[in-house]
Amino acid sequence: MDELRLNKVFAGFLFAALLLMAMGYPVLSMNSPNLLLVKKALTSFPMSDAEQLLADVLALDSAQAVKQATCLLYTS
Repeated sequence: MDELRLNKVFAGFLFAALLLMAMGYPVLSMNSPNLLLVKKALTSFPMSDAEQLLADVLALDSAQAVKQATCLLYTS
């Protein structure tokens, strides 16, 4: 798997973890070599920002729109 593909997979996983955090899930379980990176990102991302991100995603009308939002979040 090339680096760009790995980055997209990781970005999507991190995006999902942020949304789950905003939904109130107190524990996330993962089997990933990126565990420490995800933990660091989640602890440094303000809950208010995660909640706003969740509200923005819930307002989207398709999976494609969510996928595009994921790409925008990690390329800006």
